[in-house]
Amino acid sequence: MKSFATEQLGFHLQTSPDGSLQANVLAAVLAYLCMTVLFHFFMAPTIKELSTQKALLSAAIFGLMIFGVFDLTNLALLKSYPIKFVVVDMLWGFFLFPSTYYILKLIGTKS
Repeated sequence: MKSFATEQLGFHLQTSPDGSLQANVLAAVLAYLCMTVLFHFFMAPTIKELSTQKALLSAAIFGLMIFGVFDLTNLALLKSYPIKFVVVDMLWGFFLFPSTYYILKLIGTKS
């Protein structure tokens, strides 16, 4: 069974001869590093002052916007970029950032 990304974006993805996804790991690490830096400089200073519920909502909106810039730019520029992938990937950002914030908050509280 193909992964969701392969199914939606197979025509754009780097693949090995057997058809499996062959991601550029360095580029992926750098992309997530960029998101971490953005979160650190633009969210962390203000999020400390918020209740946990408001901080989680702020992190979710931030993640939605970060992933939205990427996905909506691709939708604007790339031929046949699937809208279904845009929605799912933006929801991933909406889930990823508050989840990461919450895990880091738990780790920080226990030390």
